[in-house]
Amino acid sequence: MVREKENELCLNEKGQKMRYMNHMPNAEDFEVKCKHLKTALQCHEVSTEDVKRVREFVYRQPVKTIIDNKIAHLIEVKHPKRKKSEETLTNKGQAIRLDYFLRNINSDRLLVCQKTFLAALKISQRNILTIGKKKAEGQIIERRGGDRRSKKYEEQKNSVKKFIGNLHASESHYNQVFYRTDNDTKYQNYLKRGAELENYQPKQIELRNSIKKIKLENVETLLKKYQEDWEDNGTFAWYKNLLNERRHPTGDEEETCPESDDVDPELCDCAEEDIGLKI
Repeated sequence: MVREKENELCLNEKGQKMRYMNHMPNAEDFEVKCKHLKTALQCHEVSTEDVKRVREFVYRQPVKTIIDNKIAHLIEVKHPKRKKSEETLTNKGQAIRLDYFLRNINSDRLLVCQKTFLAALKISQRNILTIGKKKAEGQIIERRGGDRRSKKYEEQKNSVKKFIGNLHASESHYNQVFYRTDNDTKYQNYLKRGAELENYQPKQIELRNSIKKIKLENVETLLKKYQEDWEDNGTFAWYKNLLNERRHPTGDEEETCPESDDVDPELCDCAEEDIGLKI
């Protein structure tokens, strides 16, 4: 998986380099296509050597943000002094004027038209207008790629998290009765979510029920997981009394087995006196 990611990054870097590199370093494809006769523009003074030097300067690093910043240095943004009225103004955006410059061998700036500038740098008119607009705003930001989706609703997510955090937590409602054992002084029970009962005790079995010795030992093992001194825990008082009755029988109630051959000794309660418990 890591190797596939590295290969993907390498392919992206190669693709970016192939796209933004100088494919014509010798400027063999440059040709002055403008036919205007204005004296203010110096398009016909631009030589092939000048275009070669400009391309080497702009495309030295094949990274779009770096290229755009270098092109922005060759453009001047001017705002028109005369403003149209709101009735005649169809475009709501602010109008700007762009002046394009190329440098010759002597580093003198030559004012050229848009066609000559585009032919010298081999870029599109849309790219030039975008760079000019961003320069007028005072910044050129790379908005391609990256993770923008996760931060799109970050403010709403934080608001929801804050709202949930302010809610009062309730005990679990999946069990019929939930016994809290984390705090002895504040012992609380719940039958339903949000319904609090005070001094609730589990129902004791009134009928006689014989508890096997194995089951009794399992109860002790189960309760010992709460610590070795579980007997000092007030939460388990009912279970403590139950075990004490098993360990120290009172002997108040004694049953005698009827001396009859019809009674099976295995079914008789007194046959399990040593290992049973009557509640």
